[in-house]
Amino acid sequence: MEEESTKKTLVSYLEIYNESIGDLLAPEDEGDKRLEAKQHPVLGTVIPGLTEAAVTSAKEVMDLVEYGNKVRKVAGTAMNLTSSRSHCIFTFRTSLERKGFSAISSQTHLVDLAGSERTARTKATGDRLREGNAINKSLMTLARVISELAKKGKKLNPPFRDSKLTYILKESLCGNSKTIMMAAISPNLVDVDETLSTLKFAQSVKQVQTKAVQNSVSTSDVEAQLRKEMEALKAQMAVYEQNSTAAQSAIDAANDEVISLRRRLEEQESLCTTYGKDWDTLVKEEKKRNLRRSSTALSLETLVAARSRTMLLEQHEQSEDEDKQEEDFADNLDDAPASRLASMPTIDIGSRSLGQGPASESEGREHL
Repeated sequence: MEEESTKKTLVSYLEIYNESIGDLLAPEDEGDKRLEAKQHPVLGTVIPGLTEAAVTSAKEVMDLVEYGNKVRKVAGTAMNLTSSRSHCIFTFRTSLERKGFSAISSQTHLVDLAGSERTARTKATGDRLREGNAINKSLMTLARVISELAKKGKKLNPPFRDSKLTYILKESLCGNSKTIMMAAISPNLVDVDETLSTLKFAQSVKQVQTKAVQNSVSTSDVEAQLRKEMEALKAQMAVYEQNSTAAQSAIDAANDEVISLRRRLEEQESLCTTYGKDWDTLVKEEKKRNLRRSSTALSLETLVAARSRTMLLEQHEQSEDEDKQEEDFADNLDDAPASRLASMPTIDIGSRSLGQGPASESEGREHL
């Protein structure tokens, strides 16, 4: 890299849990944030309030990944003791500035999708069932978006807005981007349905055509556009304030619009503040934020340990239930009259059959 060039990288880590966006890099003392993805006229898809950490080394990035993974939603099911209950997106926003040239920027999303779930296999109930339904719904929306984008020579109408996941990834799935999918599949025969479904989805993803081009931007121009947008919102607010002496009924009717406008103005001011800060200030702020994360590290370790104990307990209880079912089944066989045993259907299990005597060696090989 040229000596006169400057590189800057900001990272964020979010999860989509039950169609709600959570900030995985926010210190614990900030509490849960209510975040929403929005389309900005200058910046495209943005999530106001999402923590963007200034990083200067690979170690800092991995520390943030580790912190986020500790607070990510996981729970045990019959298929997986540490099942992901949310989709996660780790984002790099990188810019390269060279003296005498416009800045070059890029954005990279690393997406970890929770796997689709079948209730018959996961044995999910209560919260686990609701989480599984939300996961399946968002994955179905993603599949519909991919299917629509894979069409050629037709007017496309992908349902990006039907899911938070597809809404956030809109710019990565079409247009100026390069997208790569890695599928995790199982060689186990019992997972054949999930494996085939995943491979079919990966095959449809290959049909989507995207093209990445270089983005040359001027930081000062972006800041100027953001401030212009903010001034326009302030002017709208001023109009409402001037009409504050109007009839109470008119004020009540416009109340929702005023609240929405005020929220947009606050978000715009936050964006202007963030994009107007110099790099050294962003790095100092991240160091302070990291100290706050470190102060809660012990409580997070305790949380992870408690979560692991809960998962092990659930697994033990499930194992006990299965053993009890096997014992009940065996007791029923012992108590059953010979006539009922003789009429039981044959179930092949290797070289032996339940309900009949030992199978011959040739029969055993035929069923294996």
